[in-house]
Amino acid sequence: MINELKSLPLPYTRKKDLFAIVTLLIICLVSYWPLTFHVFSLKNDALTYFLPVRYQVSQSFYNGYFPFWSPWFNLGTPLHGDMQSGVWNPVVQLFSLFGPYTLYTLQIETLLYLYVGGIGMYVLLRYFSIHPLVNLLCACAYMLCGFNNDSCQFLQWISGSAFLPFVILFYYRLLHTPSFTLAIIFSFFLWLLFASANPGEFVVTLYLLAAMLIAKMLTTQKNTSIQFLKKTAGLHVVSVVLFICLALPAILSYMQFLPLIERGSGASYEDAMSNPLHPLLTIAYIAPLSVFDSTRFQITDGLERNSWFGLFTFIFFLSAFFIRSSTKWVRFCKYAFIISFIFSLGEWGLLRIIAYYALPLMNTFRHPAMAKLFSTFFGIMLAAFYLNEQLQATAPQKKHDKIFRILLILIICLGVIAILKSGNIFQSISLALQNANNHQAIAILLKTIKNTLSFYNLLLISLVIQIPFLIFFYRFAIKKFNLKGIVYTGIINLMVHALLFTFFTIVKKDSAQTIQAIIDSNSRKDYPIPSLTATLQKNSEDGMKYYDEIGPLNMYNKKIGRIDDRISPSNLLLQNKFWSDSIQRTTVMQYPLIYQPDTAISLTNKPASLIPTTKKIVFVDDSFYIASINNQFKNSVVLSLSHFTPNAFHFTYSAKNNTFLVLSQNYYPLWQAGIDGKTIPIVKVNSSFMGVAIPAGNHRLHFDFRANHIKVAFIISIITTLLFFIYMVFTIIKKRGRLLQQPL
Repeated sequence: MINELKSLPLPYTRKKDLFAIVTLLIICLVSYWPLTFHVFSLKNDALTYFLPVRYQVSQSFYNGYFPFWSPWFNLGTPLHGDMQSGVWNPVVQLFSLFGPYTLYTLQIETLLYLYVGGIGMYVLLRYFSIHPLVNLLCACAYMLCGFNNDSCQFLQWISGSAFLPFVILFYYRLLHTPSFTLAIIFSFFLWLLFASANPGEFVVTLYLLAAMLIAKMLTTQKNTSIQFLKKTAGLHVVSVVLFICLALPAILSYMQFLPLIERGSGASYEDAMSNPLHPLLTIAYIAPLSVFDSTRFQITDGLERNSWFGLFTFIFFLSAFFIRSSTKWVRFCKYAFIISFIFSLGEWGLLRIIAYYALPLMNTFRHPAMAKLFSTFFGIMLAAFYLNEQLQATAPQKKHDKIFRILLILIICLGVIAILKSGNIFQSISLALQNANNHQAIAILLKTIKNTLSFYNLLLISLVIQIPFLIFFYRFAIKKFNLKGIVYTGIINLMVHALLFTFFTIVKKDSAQTIQAIIDSNSRKDYPIPSLTATLQKNSEDGMKYYDEIGPLNMYNKKIGRIDDRISPSNLLLQNKFWSDSIQRTTVMQYPLIYQPDTAISLTNKPASLIPTTKKIVFVDDSFYIASINNQFKNSVVLSLSHFTPNAFHFTYSAKNNTFLVLSQNYYPLWQAGIDGKTIPIVKVNSSFMGVAIPAGNHRLHFDFRANHIKVAFIISIITTLLFFIYMVFTIIKKRGRLLQQPL
């Protein structure tokens, strides 16, 4: 069975724990200093999606509106249903209490996930009685690993890495020392993982937890297996119920949203296999800079290539495979590493194919390379156990000596190949420096040099950087075993590479002050009444003006429009249908937010092209509405917008005759329309928008997003969270702070 490790009298004290916590914070800030100082500016997803969307989510919370709907996101989208928006992420909710998101808030959130991941690994290894210095090295290896460096712009990926150690720790403890307290703590961290992480990470974590449970059940003695099931079954029910209570608003939101988006039906085989870890990318374990070659590994996204977790920890990890351990958990870690590594290879490993067709939920996500989070996690744990065993053994088996020599031969061979293939590397660097502006920021300068260098150039540079660390490893780990020398040199090795990775994958030339100044000068922190005369096209004119810096401008200046960029992979199917139809798109974008059509055209039998006309057209499927619209009086309504929030459009109007209006906001089941408080039906028009037939006279027309069931679920989640913290405070007081310690 996966047995408990024996408690050892190690020098863990509150003072040393505090020292480790502070040290990890300092190492995190120093290693990721480009994220905290003037050169920071996340690219792609972080600025074009996460920042503008979190800006809207936080602004809604801060102003007292629930972030159900965003009118400015692709002509309206239900933010609460988008798994990546952060609506249900407790970290985003907490930050939103202090005001709308800024670039600095995004920096803090990013650094927080990285730091929490390091703390999580420290707490996990502390429980397993790993020596404090070994623990510090491995916690740094996890915090500064290539997965985190690559994925910093994908906040939902590094948030998964942040909470994974806590989930594994408390589920392991739940299986071996079952208690009500452990059951609810496990549920709490599983909820954090679910609410913040990429769905693929959550699905793989569920299978990992299932594997831990099965391993425990299969290896439990027959005479105690029934007792184990009885003891843990109820606690598993408690965990499931508590998790559902915490995650209920997210679950309800996703259940309604997923069938209506392009990814809701799962990922196709081609998508599921996209972005695997190219087998040659395993060179990142010893020469990580080489994976940044922009041409050699195009099959894998440039931000999913790096498996690095430190030269020293990698050597100790390999050494662990050559020692037969009596500890079942160590053996479990070995199998978990092998399986997750093979899974990350995608089609090359075959396991991803089998999982796609055979296992539930495995056909719902892309990016097999994402699984390197789990191979990194278990690789670091194995390194910690190996190094710890060397400290405890009376006659240590120095397998790392042999691994070091084999690795040294491999590095020499790679170095010779790199030298022969590199050409004149100094000439390449000199050329890059000549082309660079003398006043260029260091980030763009390094990127320019990197893009100038070939794979073999980068390989050679990476190997040269490792030479002094190989010398230190020989001195501290082989010639004479010096734990402090191993740990401190190993941490420096990690920090040096983290800094280089950060410049290559995360930051660019723009300063944080410059980016934030653009946001401040182009954003509205209030909710301005939308214009009823400006066309959607007019509102969209400047939408791409600062796209590379801050994303779609419409999501800041709050003009209801649409740019060509998708912004999110979770677009509504109806909106995709509208936007891909050039006739509808070019026609409707010439109209204001709400308009009275005077001509209706069948959506299924529309002409191949439309002659420019002053008539306002609506595309409808229902023949009844086509006839009534084409026969109604023209220009017979006067409109004004009396009240507006992201979740409501309230109009007053005066109409001489019965007529029809079109609101250019995406149709969604939770929208309700009413006249003077009486509900009226909403007609789907223009493939994606909302139309209503209204009576003559002076009336109030309301469009309201109604999701009371989700509000109730959110209240349940908040109450459950408060009860959890109250219970934990009393438990910690009762146990005098020994909750995270291993029971003696």
